[in-house]
Amino acid sequence: MGQFNDMLSQLNQIDQNGFNMTTDTYANKVGQLETQSPINPEEQDPVLKNIYNKYPALKNLGDVTLKADTSFTVDKTGAGSIEYFSPEQDTVRYGSGYNYPHPRQGTHGVVYNPNENTEQDIALDLLHGLTVDPNYNKLRTEFSNSFISRHGGDFERDWKRENEETGGDNDGKEQFKKNWIDGQIRNLLFEGTSEDFEKAKYWEGAKDVYLKDEGINKTFNNLKQYLETGENGTISGSIR
Repeated sequence: MGQFNDMLSQLNQIDQNGFNMTTDTYANKVGQLETQSPINPEEQDPVLKNIYNKYPALKNLGDVTLKADTSFTVDKTGAGSIEYFSPEQDTVRYGSGYNYPHPRQGTHGVVYNPNENTEQDIALDLLHGLTVDPNYNKLRTEFSNSFISRHGGDFERDWKRENEETGGDNDGKEQFKKNWIDGQIRNLLFEGTSEDFEKAKYWEGAKDVYLKDEGINKTFNNLKQYLETGENGTISGSIR
């Protein structure tokens, strides 16, 4: 147990204020912790603690369940190697025919392949659920209105393409808009090298282009500041 506590301490101390741990390093650490310790979610998973250190506002989600699964691959899902589950969801069903159950229904869940994803990827995926926080939701709406007012043409183009590619078999324009805006927020929050941006399929030039606009810049930075400080009060979250 002493060896496990020492390893946990080391992992907790890695870049408390950022996301610089590589996927290889993270996967190796998770594997070592899993094989050398009894399963105790509250002690075993320092990932959520690091995420909360980076974005304290995510504590407002309440109960969160993170599940590392090296078998969760793009080959199986046909979509990606990380998935957010809302508390109400039971199973995610992919177009490939692959199904994956919620890791702990009633909580905000993220299943991820630790060989392919970092703490940053998990944190950004959890933003899908943060609309339960009225403070974040207000800031997100302000950003959305500002962004759509300037780049509504880009949204309509992408929505048209989505409709054509799916033959109209999709979740509708409003849900697509929500996902589209979340994608813009994640892109602007993302940090890393050019290779990191390419691997994550984000546009490295987004900040330089979009944040030139005063309205977008202001609403995004208000949102970012809230995520990083949790000001206006935070609700203590649970580590699962």
